[in-house]
Amino acid sequence: MTNTARRSSIAAVLLASTLALVVGGMGAAQLRHAMAAGPMLVAPSGIAVNDDGEIYTGVHGGHVFMYDASGELRNAWTVPGAVGRLRLALVDGVLQVASEGAPTLHVYGLDGSALDTREEPSAFSRIGAENDTTFRTAAGEVYSLEGNSIVRREPAPVQAVVPALRWPLNTFARHPLSLGLLLFAGAFGPIAALFLGRAGRAE
Repeated sequence: MTNTARRSSIAAVLLASTLALVVGGMGAAQLRHAMAAGPMLVAPSGIAVNDDGEIYTGVHGGHVFMYDASGELRNAWTVPGAVGRLRLALVDGVLQVASEGAPTLHVYGLDGSALDTREEPSAFSRIGAENDTTFRTAAGEVYSLEGNSIVRREPAPVQAVVPALRWPLNTFARHPLSLGLLLFAGAFGPIAALFLGRAGRAE
């Protein structure tokens, strides 16, 4: 390897490690802040809104989050045995929840209390895709899932009730351990550059 090529390689390694440290550090700081505020809304699926304006949505990992009308997280629980996306339906004053990969229907009170669990292989398809991303209340309000956020589209003006995570955390939120790998790669960069420099002097 020529000296010019080696210097270019060292510069590239140092630049890449600096970028990894910056992005990883920003994401880690955002993660600490987000976790202090409560569980993160990641890959939501299925939405329902009751007459009091309380919002329910399925979340990556088989969880259900419940927000009040102002977007404050009020409750969260895990759906036993859930696999894949969740679908939610408000039926006769209770919340029905089914996942695409499990043959079970779970029934909860509007406060999140578990009321019933029963085998129903067709529950996910029976609930249907109607409320996968958008829900219209009896009062005519329209809520939608947009990325990792919950938005009220009607009445105008459009309002983010639960804002999306900012970059770079929104990219790594589903696998936050990858932020640690970025930081590790960033810290390893100067060591790799040092070895490249020493190898050049040894030639």
